[in-house]
Amino acid sequence: MSKGLKTKPIDYGASRVERAIRFAPNPLPTLSPNNLAAYLDSFKRGYLRDTAILWNEIQWRDDRVGSDSNKRHKSIARYGYSLVAAKGQDPKSPAVKRHMDAIKFCLDNLTASDVLDSSVHGGMSTLVRQMQKAVGFQWQAHELVWRPLKDGLTVETIALPLWWFERLTGALRFLPMDLMLIGEPLEENGWMITRGDGLMAATCVLYLLKRMALTDWTLYNGRVGPGIHGKTTAAIGSEQWRNLEDAVDHFNFDLKIVTQSGVEINPIEMALKGTLPWPQMYEAMTKAITVLWRGGNLMTDGNGTPNQSGVTLQSSEALILEQDDSEMISDSLNDGIVLPLCRYRFDEEPLAWVQWRTGAEHNIKAEIEKDDALARRGWQFTVEDLSERYQRMAPQPGQTILAPPAAEANVADSRTDRMPAANEAPVTTAVADRVDTRLRAAAIDAFSKAASDDLAPIRARIKAAMDQTDDDAMLRDLAALQADLPRLLLEICKDPATQKVMEESLTAALLNGVSESAAAHQEARK
Repeated sequence: MSKGLKTKPIDYGASRVERAIRFAPNPLPTLSPNNLAAYLDSFKRGYLRDTAILWNEIQWRDDRVGSDSNKRHKSIARYGYSLVAAKGQDPKSPAVKRHMDAIKFCLDNLTASDVLDSSVHGGMSTLVRQMQKAVGFQWQAHELVWRPLKDGLTVETIALPLWWFERLTGALRFLPMDLMLIGEPLEENGWMITRGDGLMAATCVLYLLKRMALTDWTLYNGRVGPGIHGKTTAAIGSEQWRNLEDAVDHFNFDLKIVTQSGVEINPIEMALKGTLPWPQMYEAMTKAITVLWRGGNLMTDGNGTPNQSGVTLQSSEALILEQDDSEMISDSLNDGIVLPLCRYRFDEEPLAWVQWRTGAEHNIKAEIEKDDALARRGWQFTVEDLSERYQRMAPQPGQTILAPPAAEANVADSRTDRMPAANEAPVTTAVADRVDTRLRAAAIDAFSKAASDDLAPIRARIKAAMDQTDDDAMLRDLAALQADLPRLLLEICKDPATQKVMEESLTAALLNGVSESAAAHQEARK
């Protein structure tokens, strides 16, 4: 193996791993606004240990922080990757294909593990979830151990906790021992460092404010219970006085009391007047954590009604966050794995790169619509490409091929004798091509007796509507044209039968065209 690729992992020692687990500190009981500021200042100066341990405890113990951070970590990890040719390279060239094959073999066969959890053993999805910790902790370090296999070269990635590093010089350096302050430089091509936003800096502030509000709220509920005030004319210390004391002491347990005449029992009102401040504070901090991590707030309001504005906001901002996470993952994989792999295997810079997908790219329905549009324009697809994108295995030689259902093959023939009525919904399913063919054949026959010049006003209105850049405006213009068709066609064709045929043809084609145009506008905006 080349000296540039590390093939042996660092010996961390069983004792260090055991100490990290058995004697893991918990700074949360003593957390206060003053020492939280000290934690953040220390992290900013490059001493990462104490602050990283604090953040790890918050993520593990707090329900909202743990839930939102895990959703953010897992959301992007499920989409997989694509290989794209480097800028200026022909994707079909043999050299690019060799690079893509080597990268694909490496990524498909890599193993991801965790130095503090021997039960973690996964592949690319596990690795990406680990890399996503950089979103909260700002950095995530993986040791790379390269593994030569029979058919290629792959790598083992080992996730290390951030508190095993320092950044006093601006670059992460590994701390071989727990109490060391100055670390060792990272070996070239032996580490993959993922750099993220570091959301835990703001999250820990919100967490502390939320915890303080919850603590005060809990103390208030414990102190402001049902209280009573007993009055008696008996002398202090007398038997009647002691009997009343005993009755008052046991009232909260028995919820009943018996007194003699001359004794008064009155409730004590200790509750605050108006709205309590702590529930609102707690809810505000909880929502702020969700917005910080997920880009929107899907929590319900005080009446249990879903936050509809949060749904809309999150749907748009979640795509921004996914795109940013995708770029972070792609950059780290390319710098940490693809670059040293291609330099070692081919002694040249990579001719292909990894692009981690997002939810928008993984929309199967949109993929099918795009592929159908390309197929109609003569685009050719490979079985390997479609199998990978749609996660379906291509049939192998000797396997039985499932024939298409006979009913589906006869759909077109069974309906060619009838043109769609004007009130039928536009067709946007897999039979759209057959409907287009039927519409064209019927339209040619129906319009053979109509003069092209007579239809010029209708064509002009259709063109003006289709030239609209706003989808809503386009749909309004087309709906108005559809409503005017009977009158316009009656003026053009005095024969009611001819007018009826033309109305049905134009309306059906118009509805089908609206569907295709809307899909094209949506695709263009992407």
